[in-house]
Amino acid sequence: MPMDTPLDKSRMRAGGFTFRKFFVAHDRCAMKVGTDGVLLGAWAPINGVSRVLDIGTGSGLVALMLAQRLAEATVEHARRKSLSADVDPPTAAENRDSTGAGLPLQPRVVIHGVELVQAAAAQAAENIKASPWSSSMRIINQDIVAYARDVAARYDLIVCNPPYFPPGVPCGTEQRDQARYTASLDHQSLLAAAWRLLTPAGHLALVLPEAIADRIISLAARQGLHLRARCRVSENQRKPAHRALLLFSRAPGEMTETSLVLRDSDNRYSADFRRLTGMFYLAH
Repeated sequence: MPMDTPLDKSRMRAGGFTFRKFFVAHDRCAMKVGTDGVLLGAWAPINGVSRVLDIGTGSGLVALMLAQRLAEATVEHARRKSLSADVDPPTAAENRDSTGAGLPLQPRVVIHGVELVQAAAAQAAENIKASPWSSSMRIINQDIVAYARDVAARYDLIVCNPPYFPPGVPCGTEQRDQARYTASLDHQSLLAAAWRLLTPAGHLALVLPEAIADRIISLAARQGLHLRARCRVSENQRKPAHRALLLFSRAPGEMTETSLVLRDSDNRYSADFRRLTGMFYLAH
């Protein structure tokens, strides 16, 4: 299965993809819902995060996934706190909402998505407006380099599924060219913008081809961003890794290396992939 195609056509409906807690329309976006974005939204760390930036948000998929995770984490924290305090357990109605759907994010949580292409930015804004977490989310139609230069905002977590092909044969539309080719956002400019926008303890999470991961790590180091985690993603046990999930921080620290196999020997989604993404799908 190509990594940039939708995961399961059975969950598609006119112009979009149905997740467990939200719907993502993508008919006006160059890049559709696909495995890369889902991996990034499920893998990026959210512990201690209150301000999130999704660079090149597209349809808003990754931003919405992080909103759901942060809402669920808030509910889980409250549940554990109530258990430790020996108070009454949640009611049946509260348990039904304990997945974070229908619950707003905490007032301190802010999620921004920056998108250069106007049509995609408009669709992302519509997707967010239709979600349970719209009051804490905002889409900005702007170039990320200009945004980083102009704003004083800083973020605990920045995520990006960046363009990774050098300019070459056109994809067919200007919007798809911008989404796929580094002519619209080169990696050095992306890393510089991320460094500027991160809090001192913040993290940058990326998903990209494994073939260019070492180059990105080297560029990031020159920018003052330290590699903290690397996950090599392969389609199955027989194939080499073809995607990399990378986590950087401005502060140095221990680096963790892991791997993820998407499908098992009978071509079903692996237990590890289902464990990582299970909260988002109607069924695997």
